[in-house]
Amino acid sequence: MGRRSAPDRAEPACRLVRFDAADGVALAGVLYEPKRATKRAVIWLHGAGGASVFESRRTNLLAEVFVGRGVGFFPFNNRGSGIVRRAGNDLGGAAFERIRDCVADIDGAIRELWRRGYRDITLAGHSTGANKIAVYDHYKPRNRARRYVLIAGGDDTGLLYKQLGARRFHALLTKAKRMLRSDELAPVAAAEDDHITTLSPAVRRAVLEYHVDPTSIRGSGKDGRLTKDDVKLIESQLRRYRRRLTYWVERQLELEEIAIEAYFPADARTALALRGGAGGGDAE
Repeated sequence: MGRRSAPDRAEPACRLVRFDAADGVALAGVLYEPKRATKRAVIWLHGAGGASVFESRRTNLLAEVFVGRGVGFFPFNNRGSGIVRRAGNDLGGAAFERIRDCVADIDGAIRELWRRGYRDITLAGHSTGANKIAVYDHYKPRNRARRYVLIAGGDDTGLLYKQLGARRFHALLTKAKRMLRSDELAPVAAAEDDHITTLSPAVRRAVLEYHVDPTSIRGSGKDGRLTKDDVKLIESQLRRYRRRLTYWVERQLELEEIAIEAYFPADARTALALRGGAGGGDAE
């Protein structure tokens, strides 16, 4: 893990730790501990974009610094690690994670260190990891962490504001909020009535129920006819597509409404307008 060490330089020893988030999702991290017992430890939150502490160059480098100063170091992969991964009975990874899920992940990491005797706990995060600490504090201001360290918070909202401009940004933000409460995230049926009436009763009911366009589906039945299973398969694919889109929309909304307020105590709208062209850090 990390950069290759020089021949005379030993890499810091660590152990794999498996634990559960507060909502039961299985997570894993690596715990580096100094030789002398301590109650101090740093929990490290990685960034987005498919990041993983098991592959990051900085994992061993940071561990060496902290352990050398008598502080435990606990980087872990939250449910947003990788692009797609399992998260309990659901899907996780950058494609499916909602930023508010970080509350359960961080609670689980703190609980694990507390169980091991650590009482002076620091939360440190880079890029989206820094944003998650801000979101965590928003939802759970009373917690066991003693202090926060936010490094290069990824200002995704500021980047979009710079690219789109104030007028278009707020117009799209309003549209995104509306889309979250509608079926607009998935294409709706665009078929004419005459197309629907030529279908069998069971297929016609499925088309109307699942809001799909029968003319866009290649049928698997006799002579290329559309079957109910064809419609259900397309609906299932659209549902997965909609969930991925929902993740990205919700992430932008939550960063707009929560993380900005954490970074800028003033009214969020005023802070956004004043900050206009600001950019953010890269995700890792």
